[in-house]
Amino acid sequence: MIILPQDLNIKDYHAYNAITSSKLRQFIQSPETYKDRLNGTHPDCHKTGGRHYIIGQVFEDMITLSTEELQEMYFFCKGGEPEKPSERVINAKKPSSESVNKIRDWKKFLSRVGDRNVITTQECNMLQKMLDGYYKNATATQMWLTMEKQITIRKEHRGYQLQCRFDGVNTKLHTACDLKTTSKPLEDFNKAIYDYRYDLQLAYYSELYRMQFKEELKDFSFIVVETIYPYRCQVMTLPRLIREASKHIVVEGVTQMIDCLNSNEYPEFAETSKINLSQWQLSGMGYGEE
Repeated sequence: MIILPQDLNIKDYHAYNAITSSKLRQFIQSPETYKDRLNGTHPDCHKTGGRHYIIGQVFEDMITLSTEELQEMYFFCKGGEPEKPSERVINAKKPSSESVNKIRDWKKFLSRVGDRNVITTQECNMLQKMLDGYYKNATATQMWLTMEKQITIRKEHRGYQLQCRFDGVNTKLHTACDLKTTSKPLEDFNKAIYDYRYDLQLAYYSELYRMQFKEELKDFSFIVVETIYPYRCQVMTLPRLIREASKHIVVEGVTQMIDCLNSNEYPEFAETSKINLSQWQLSGMGYGEE
């Protein structure tokens, strides 16, 4: 099933009871952690994605939506925003004239904002620099123009719903891209691949694409934009070897995850393990080749 963005907003997408890329990655990295999140017993299970996640979504909307659509969703404080009064000021029994003015200005500001998401002056400046970096990259901008945006694929598998939401997908060329923002230099994005297992996200999306269209994705790229100076943008791809290997991990992971959901039995944490060191660590310790 294909669901267009106008028929499924991002909030409802996340609220839908389905196996997603993020849930699968949690399960593969730590079944114990996934089980606690599923049961609502994990200490971070009620945390949101944070401000970085919001900025990433705003940036995607800025290169996708019209000015009118953006203004309906966000309040951009390009001219500055009033200082939010503290609880002490708000609850003061005898507020000073300065406090009264501060509370009045804040209420007036909120009445203008309504239910829109506030983007601060500092964030507006950062987003503009990110846009400048993005538009300097002709490969990224041209790729984004050829894509259908925010398409959801939902498929039934062994009694469970699998779903993913592409940032951009071209079903004629069988290509896709995913927008990422990073607060680290682009040269360090390989660490984000490792930490967040974006290789598994790519493989999961590719598998659902194949299930829906009976075709393989020929290319899946990351459009990565820095949220720090110098606000560069680069199109990045994973080596074919990793792309092929990650498919097997995803297929086995989905199978094991569904088995665990059905039985409510999860792999136990091992009491012993061997310490694994990467090749560069071994070399640095004097055990590898120069």
